[in-house]
Amino acid sequence: METVYLLVVIFIAYLVQSVTGFGGALLSLPITILLIGFDNARVLATVLSLFTGLLVSLRCRKQINRGKLLEILIVMAVGTASGMLLDRVLEVPLLITVYGIVTVILALAGFLPRKSAAGKPGRPVLLGILLLAGLMQGLFVAGGAFLMVYAMYELPEKTEFRATCSAVWGVLNWFMLINYGLAGKINGGNLKLVGLCVPVVLLMMVLAEKLQSKINQRLFSKLTNALLLATGVILLAGR
Repeated sequence: METVYLLVVIFIAYLVQSVTGFGGALLSLPITILLIGFDNARVLATVLSLFTGLLVSLRCRKQINRGKLLEILIVMAVGTASGMLLDRVLEVPLLITVYGIVTVILALAGFLPRKSAAGKPGRPVLLGILLLAGLMQGLFVAGGAFLMVYAMYELPEKTEFRATCSAVWGVLNWFMLINYGLAGKINGGNLKLVGLCVPVVLLMMVLAEKLQSKINQRLFSKLTNALLLATGVILLAGR
């Protein structure tokens, strides 16, 4: 049954990522951490986010905002490197607790009304948000929620948002994988899990393409935040 639960979680989480451009790791990690352990969950999330990010960004490459992509990658790379360094010195139980708390906060924040363009934050604030996105990515493979805040102001067009965010994961997660490999966190067990989940993700991506033009984005966003809140609470309760 554990395998069935894992596949269902992966299917739902990466359906969200393929439709929106973010959220796969953020949604799946709280449950997969409980099912397969912290490091295995992060390796699995990294590979699957890399896989979906590459496929979506290649398919939608004409919609990628290359200028914004470069800015995102440069700033997030600094945050990601910082997160990787912190990961080597912080204890796993502390990291899991912090991740659960951040997940719940982000979910609750997602229910708040979005600000209008007139209230757009200044450049230093937006770059700071990107830095936090990188930090979350380096620690938890889950920088998508902070990247979404930046992209909401800088990439308001839906297809550009999706394509550019997908390209970010298609690049940054290579460095995450190299880091996990050097740290000895990639093994036969989690590679087997990757092989098990990839066909499910491929099926999900076909479904996402069919849903993309039909979905009510506002309702979808509320459902995603509800799922995020539930997974964060489950993770904290499981501690």
